[in-house]
Amino acid sequence: MKLNQLLQSHGAFEQAEGLPGNLGDGYLLTHNRIYKNIRKAAKDLHYKFVDQPDNFYQALPLSQLDNLMAKKTIPYTDNVSVLEHLETTAPGRFYWDDVTDNLKKNYLFHESCHAVAKDLTRQFKNEKDPADDLANRILSILLEESFANTCELLGVAEAKDQTHRIFYEQNSYICMFSDRTLIHSALLEIGDTRVFMFFVLAYLHSNFLHQSLDEHALARILILLQKSSNPTSTRPLEPKQIKALKALGKIAFQLNPRFREVTTGFYLRLNGINGNLKTILNFDFLHLIESKEGSQKLLAAMAGLATGAKATAG
Repeated sequence: MKLNQLLQSHGAFEQAEGLPGNLGDGYLLTHNRIYKNIRKAAKDLHYKFVDQPDNFYQALPLSQLDNLMAKKTIPYTDNVSVLEHLETTAPGRFYWDDVTDNLKKNYLFHESCHAVAKDLTRQFKNEKDPADDLANRILSILLEESFANTCELLGVAEAKDQTHRIFYEQNSYICMFSDRTLIHSALLEIGDTRVFMFFVLAYLHSNFLHQSLDEHALARILILLQKSSNPTSTRPLEPKQIKALKALGKIAFQLNPRFREVTTGFYLRLNGINGNLKTILNFDFLHLIESKEGSQKLLAAMAGLATGAKATAG
């Protein structure tokens, strides 16, 4: 695709609530519901998006996540002006492939997911849990990451054309376009809420450094999906739907193993949780969700907010 065509698509969807300096932002707010819903929720929480340089964030983004949440400010780089200047300098000569490998990406979507998940987790927190309960602290941290992973994964369902895929890839860590058709079909046939909750729980296993979902874990997840949905409006999953979820669940374990270990270990230490990572994560985190109605309501609320489906927990 020629660069001038892409810039035209970007300009055609600039909106008052969008960010003109973030490539594809207005387009994604118009065409991608999860991207749009997360942005709206972050703005409702009074987060601001600024293109002023943040040296610490640019140098080591993971180290600044909590600071971003505390300041309610998410920085990004204007990656549009340089392309417009390039096109002005040499009109019609450049293609997207000429710049894609070197253009700075923005991850407002991922950071916004963390902001939204943190607020939801706070809303559904069990006040009876001790403030220093290590297991619940770890679960909350990794639930936030799993929520962000799920939002990014399921957002590809609507990336039907090249323009959408380019803009989405420029704004997301996870871009599983080869699985788009299967994901889209699952959302239609199984339902937004249950597919979303399934992937949060699948990614949770991945972020706890599990290598796959075994049959026992899958069975427990399926029970949670049923418990977290309104039994009067949600039928039990059919065998073919379970088979589809089982196959799709493998996507959650395609996260780079070293990335998972290093990122999780770093962020836990940043939050004062030290020790051998595999030892720290060696507990039945799923039981904490199974045993608390609030945790099940949290899953449904996450799904409802991200997809726009009405939450049905309780």
